Amino acid sequence: MADGLAACLVPGAGACPRRWAGARRGQPWRAAAPAGAWLRHQIARYRHLHDDQRRLLGELGLTEDEVDRSNGWPRRRRPAAEGLEAARAHAARHGHLALSAPAVFDGFPLGAWLASQRTRQRRTGHLTRLGRTLTGLDAWWDPPWPLAWQRMWWTCRHHHCGLPEHLRWWPGAAGADHAGAWLHQQQARRLLLQPGQRDLLDELTALAGGAPGWRPRISDSAWQTLHLRLPPLAHHGGRRRDERQVLEAILHIACTQQPWAGLPQVLGPAETSRRYHRCHTDGTLTRISHARRPETDARWQQQLTDHLASFNESG
Repeated sequence: MADGLAACLVPGAGACPRRWAGARRGQPWRAAAPAGAWLRHQIARYRHLHDDQRRLLGELGLTEDEVDRSNGWPRRRRPAAEGLEAARAHAARHGHLALSAPAVFDGFPLGAWLASQRTRQRRTGHLTRLGRTLTGLDAWWDPPWPLAWQRMWWTCRHHHCGLPEHLRWWPGAAGADHAGAWLHQQQARRLLLQPGQRDLLDELTALAGGAPGWRPRISDSAWQTLHLRLPPLAHHGGRRRDERQVLEAILHIACTQQPWAGLPQVLGPAETSRRYHRCHTDGTLTRISHARRPETDARWQQQLTDHLASFNESG
């Protein structure tokens, strides 16, 4: 590093301290050759540098903020080795490469880099050397169906098989209830899926021991106190709805994040959403989320609390 740093400080070497071409136009600092190539290399490996090395680069104006700006610049070309290093690290940590374009991993715009590689693969019409390497990391890194579908497939697989000890959940990974509801939904629309998706879905179904069905969340002991917190159920003639069924329906939506149109038939019609909004507005759901309950009901109560917090933030 010493030779490269010296080149940046020597007059006429092609770069000078705190001089980034185009910085005043909101673009990242770019030094001229030959020192520029060395500085770009330092940006690429900035996260792996020693603190003293970062301090010396800071004297040139290459601060951590400038590195983040440079990495986030959409027009910046990324060396294949830099992107491949990030892809290997992500696959080792999370087990897949099904990232959407905006995804950033350890400061590197891995989602955008993978998107450009997918575009290149489709333009060439054959698997490139880099494509073969990425396929070795994740066989479904470039699926012919939406990446969101592929991410949920990985989520379901890990929930049913258990997350391997060497892997970690990725940011935004769905919970077990959400994954189970998604699998049930995909099973219902199987004929609309592509052949490859059907094969992957059949693999999940076999791991899950068949198509997942709805299971009650509220224990009998918890219901003894919860039903006292519910407002009177309106009755307009016809068959009266069961209050426990209504609350189970509300909890199903809160825990799975599924739309009301996908409510299991056993939980009644989607019109239960009106009761949900009533219970949310009058504070019933908040009281239920804070009520004392048996340990067996802790999971759905925490999920209800998280759902209400997310609803309030978005609302």
